[in-house]
Amino acid sequence: GYIGGRFGYLRLAKWSLGFPAAVVTGFGGGTCYNFLMKRKGSRNFAFTSPVAICACVLGYLTSWLLVETCQPLVQAYADIECYEVFKLFDCVNSGILIMWGMSKSFMDTVGLKSTSRLVWGLLATYLYSFTGGIFRDVVAIILGGPVPAVGNLQPNVV
Repeated sequence: GYIGGRFGYLRLAKWSLGFPAAVVTGFGGGTCYNFLMKRKGSRNFAFTSPVAICACVLGYLTSWLLVETCQPLVQAYADIECYEVFKLFDCVNSGILIMWGMSKSFMDTVGLKSTSRLVWGLLATYLYSFTGGIFRDVVAIILGGPVPAVGNLQPNVV
């Protein structure tokens, strides 16, 4: 929820768009992962969990708070810019998603040969980690938002 909420505020300049961006960003990747890696009867979607919805809302609210208070806090306690702080948290978030996604995909592909597990693991981890942001950016572009490109398809992310 945090990344999508921050996107709604900084890129789209509207907090009202932050919550939908938070939901799409937060649940899009896991939903794609489930469609790819799970059989129809064993799919479990995070957006059906009240705890996950609360975490998404909390992330959205945290994004609002951090974006609004970043500049005064950074100026008072550190000699860096807010965009550097945001990039640091983006990297930490990506690292957590990638570690979790790869371990989950390895557990979900038990029984396949190791080469197949690696290929499926890489594909599934990319989908899990970044598809929510891809959906968010594509929808924003289609709706005419000020989004120049799909960020998670850029070479430095892939």
